[in-house]
Amino acid sequence: MNWTKPQQRAIEARGNGLLVSAAAGSGKTTVMVERILSLALEGVPLDRMLIVTFTRAAAASMREKLSRELERRMQADARNTVLRRQSEALRRADISTYSSFLVNVLRQYYYLLNIPPDFKILDRPELAKMEDEALDEVLEGAGDVPHLEALERLLIKGGKDKSLCDAILLIYGHISIFPYPQKRLEEMLSDYASGGEIWLNALRNGFQEQLICLREDAEELKRLAPYVGGKNNCEQIAQYDMQLIEALIEAESFEDMAALKPAPYMSLRIKDGLSGAFRARHDVIKSALQGIMADAGEYAQLKEYGDLSYLRGCIEALFELVRRFSDALFRLKLEAGGFYFSDIDRLSAQLLDNPQAAFELKNRYDYIFVDEYQDNNKLQEHILSRLSKEDNIFYVGDVKQSIYRFRNADPSIFIKRERAFKAGGGENIYLNNNFRSCGGILDFVNYIFERIMKRETLGLEYDQNAALHPLENSWQTLLGTEKCACSLEACLHPAIPAEMLLLDYDEQARPDELGEYKKQKMEALAVARRVKELLNEPIYDPVIKCCRLPQLRDIVILARSANELSGIYQEVFKSEGIPLYTEPQAGLLSSHEAGVVISLLSLIAGKGDDDALLAVLLSPIGGFNEDELSRMRSYTPKGSFAQAAERYITAPDCGEVGLKLEEFYKKLENWSFLSYALPLEQLIWRIYEETGYFYYVSALPMGQVRAENLRQLARRAGEYMLSSGESLSGFLSYLEFGRKLGGDIEEGATLGEKDDVVRLMTIHKSKGLEFPICLLVSCGQSFNKNEMKQNIQLDGELGIGVKMRRLNNETGVFEARQSLARAAIADKKARESRAEEARLLYVGMTRAVSRLIIFGTITPKSQFAGGEYAVSHAGSFLDFIMPAILRHPDAEALRERFEGFEKEEGGGRIKINILEPASLTGAQAQSSAGLAAQSPSGDISYLEKRFERKYALTQATRLRSKRGVTELFSEQEKILRRPAFMHEITAAGMGNLYHTAMERLDIRGDVSIAGITSQLDAMAKAEIFSAEERALIKPERLSAFFEGALGKRLLGAEKIYREEPFCIWVEQEGERVLVQGVIDCYFEENGRAVIIDYKTDSARGDSEERAQRHRPQLEMYALAVKEIRGLDAEGWLYMFSDASFHRLV
Repeated sequence: MNWTKPQQRAIEARGNGLLVSAAAGSGKTTVMVERILSLALEGVPLDRMLIVTFTRAAAASMREKLSRELERRMQADARNTVLRRQSEALRRADISTYSSFLVNVLRQYYYLLNIPPDFKILDRPELAKMEDEALDEVLEGAGDVPHLEALERLLIKGGKDKSLCDAILLIYGHISIFPYPQKRLEEMLSDYASGGEIWLNALRNGFQEQLICLREDAEELKRLAPYVGGKNNCEQIAQYDMQLIEALIEAESFEDMAALKPAPYMSLRIKDGLSGAFRARHDVIKSALQGIMADAGEYAQLKEYGDLSYLRGCIEALFELVRRFSDALFRLKLEAGGFYFSDIDRLSAQLLDNPQAAFELKNRYDYIFVDEYQDNNKLQEHILSRLSKEDNIFYVGDVKQSIYRFRNADPSIFIKRERAFKAGGGENIYLNNNFRSCGGILDFVNYIFERIMKRETLGLEYDQNAALHPLENSWQTLLGTEKCACSLEACLHPAIPAEMLLLDYDEQARPDELGEYKKQKMEALAVARRVKELLNEPIYDPVIKCCRLPQLRDIVILARSANELSGIYQEVFKSEGIPLYTEPQAGLLSSHEAGVVISLLSLIAGKGDDDALLAVLLSPIGGFNEDELSRMRSYTPKGSFAQAAERYITAPDCGEVGLKLEEFYKKLENWSFLSYALPLEQLIWRIYEETGYFYYVSALPMGQVRAENLRQLARRAGEYMLSSGESLSGFLSYLEFGRKLGGDIEEGATLGEKDDVVRLMTIHKSKGLEFPICLLVSCGQSFNKNEMKQNIQLDGELGIGVKMRRLNNETGVFEARQSLARAAIADKKARESRAEEARLLYVGMTRAVSRLIIFGTITPKSQFAGGEYAVSHAGSFLDFIMPAILRHPDAEALRERFEGFEKEEGGGRIKINILEPASLTGAQAQSSAGLAAQSPSGDISYLEKRFERKYALTQATRLRSKRGVTELFSEQEKILRRPAFMHEITAAGMGNLYHTAMERLDIRGDVSIAGITSQLDAMAKAEIFSAEERALIKPERLSAFFEGALGKRLLGAEKIYREEPFCIWVEQEGERVLVQGVIDCYFEENGRAVIIDYKTDSARGDSEERAQRHRPQLEMYALAVKEIRGLDAEGWLYMFSDASFHRLV
């Protein structure tokens, strides 16, 4: 392979730590693989290298690429023993995510931390449940915390407990990314004892950054002043603005800055001159300076209030609650034998404080490789510093693609590392040859980011090291020339690869035909129409080295957020006949199909309410429509709908609807019984099969994804049972905790590479991918600023800030105002957020291979300002893009619409269109459903013969191949449990309660009436029984069993089996039938099995006669024990109603 010089250096450099800044599409993974292999060929064992990636998929891909390359080289040099040894070492090599690597480390050194070696990784719902329990414990015992009352007043919004819980969880999450969480709390508290200098300095620095940008803008204003013409005071205004800016820069205090505010501000006067460019720039400067001086006045006043002492007491109380919560939560995790991912990192940092472990781990690896270094957080950086030897580490990433602040990624780590290496601590290598995109797209990207990404505005400098360059004499530069390898005519006249399409939207002037179309929907329509046009515009395919027409799967639609857009685009693209795949947004638990099944499971477990019942009845599982449900409700207007449905069954005129409802309840009761007999995953699959719901959703649009969601739900149930071993009720609580606290399960995604559909996805999910045609949409959408509006603000350097709120004892009125700490942190976060939005735009624009089209919507009120300050305060992607585009030579039409911008030369070609809504009216394209109308003509009589064919073994089709024991011997005597939402307990339901009690009783403990009472009460507290169900279970009936001779034999047995499931084959009507069941209890005694079956039949009639009806059932249990255990058996029936024992086998 022909490496570029920077790539070659990254592969061959030795003896220094390396930081490789790999721009988008620069082949960083290929370079990293080659460096690893070159070291391996030099004799460095692969199992003495640590290779850390950001995702499991990236780790698997890295291992696969190394394996494939080793295999290729061994085929070329079969006698090379080094290659063979390295191939073997690759199997042992540590190539994984941080979490996977650290889990293995903790399992090795568990004894140094006093943690279990077989700990499990908690998922979000499990963690949420523990957090809830820990919070309850902390708040119940919080009465002794000093300043608690003041803290509650400070956080009163949303209710005391909720506000405190939210605050505790927020701060706990913040300190979890620091190596020493308790030390972090102390550091943040100490800031309140230092007079607030840390926040005052931060606010001053923020002002300085803004003023430096404004000074650059004022210089441009001075340059423009002589060209305005006519009568004006532009030169005086420019001088006035510059003097005010310089005075503000030199001001030593907020009071001095506020005192500079002029009253009034000098007015701009222009007569008969060209005011556009000058006025627009001056208005930005004037507004910014007025805002700065107003803020300075507010901060000066906040200093005078002296709130720090009061806030310190409140925060000290809050931190004490956080400490207690941290301790309680960790104790619960230890009891459960599990940790969350943040615990893994923190425990690993704690482990590396141990000299023995640190020494061994540091010397285990000769080389360390870190992928996606721009996404590291503080804790990961701390761990790496303990593992590396400084000269053996290889960092690779691109700080311009750091877009995961919400995951605590800290791009400043990358920037600090780059500066340290420049100062001599290592070597910086810049890979800026892009091998992905055509030259026209790279020119466009460079043109935009050279103008907006500067250290003063967005914290990064888009210089020559950052700029993207195509490979010389490649398809990227030869496309459209006679030297291109493609011989098609279209290749010599390709479309301009970079395009900007602006929808000119006016709410008051929408065409009648598009009257219902709001802004986003109309833009979606414009995107859909452009997609259709693109299918007829050839693109160059680097793989086949030729031009071809695009397919739908070549096109991706990228957006900052797809939650709101997903439904709109699905509707519009469907109406336009374009297949569209949208990435799952809401999560599995929020998907409709999973929601229906969860509602059904809640009914089965007796936890369902009217909403769950209605959801199931209206689904294909229930099969009812709105009219039928209305009839049920009208029959019983008052009370719950469950009561109305139950009463409707007994109505004399209920007709077929009543029969259908009765049949539904029978199914529900049968599933309720099976929930005790079957593992959860099997129960869910049985429901899928019996109702046909799985096949139904598979046939719907996006059926593959819907079906995968149902598979995921069943799979998660199985995993839950393996890890927790609890009941259906526990599984539902687990899901509810996850949903309530945002820990939804990721939806299934089954889209394959060959599925010919347009994709809509977020820019975040597109990172690392590439697409022939990218449409970047909704660029006029405002950035989300909710983060800066939160009451509590947290920052890694500035600590914690909260709004001031306290009761004035003299006036009895609450005082509420901003605090210096919160103002400083919110200001810093706003700047960091805008910088990340710019990086997000960069990631979106660099996904395209052949075509990049940017969509945005403008309105009559749209305004775009040029200059450094405007960029540093951008509120949307268009605010970043338009000031640069409006200077482009191809933007003449735009400059007529938006004044104040002068043409600049360079920047390649850009196609710019302003789209009028009227152009979107007219007939829609034919729907893809039209394909279904095509059918072959001719004789179809052969179909009649096929449908008339009779199956020879029709009798066997009427015989179920798998049956339950009670179902096998008596269809009328199933043990059924009535759903709890129907309120009244049936005899069969009572039987289930007693069976559950007998299954869960600790028979090695106290089985007296008092002991059993205590155990039952504990079960009710653990929500195994509801309070109503617990009241129905009589302890004396259970105790009576243990007082009998058979009960005493059971208590004396060594091997006892309770609720033992089985499956055996039996003959029925000449066919083999699989019979499944659950034996209530049996124990081994003198080499035999003693089977016990419990019954709660009514005490009416002869007890022995009633018992004999169950003989076949006991015989089947005896047969099962014989076949499975090889033991002869005696079978007993115990009747709780009269405490009688009956030997039946």
